[in-house]
Amino acid sequence: KGVGSAIYRALEAHAVVKGVMEMHTEASRISRPFFEKHGYLLVEIEHVVRFDVEFERFRMTKKIRENYALGPKLASFTPAAGAPVAPDTGAAQL
Repeated sequence: KGVGSAIYRALEAHAVVKGVMEMHTEASRISRPFFEKHGYLLVEIEHVVRFDVEFERFRMTKKIRENYALGPKLASFTPAAGAPVAPDTGAAQL
């Protein structure tokens, strides 16, 4: 329990270190609450067809750079135990 959130936090911290300003996803109905919990906002509801099956997906975005003033939050990021760490950044490699 909580593994997905731990992986997501490592991914976001890595993105911040790399200078990413905004993250995007196309979430399913099942994954939408996960992304909302992590601060993503709905941009658009789409209906797409794959192999003659229509399904609904949710385009979502999150501005991450303004959430990190590149100060204490980033400096206090610690990768999960056992996560490989990039020696130049201290960020978990994904």
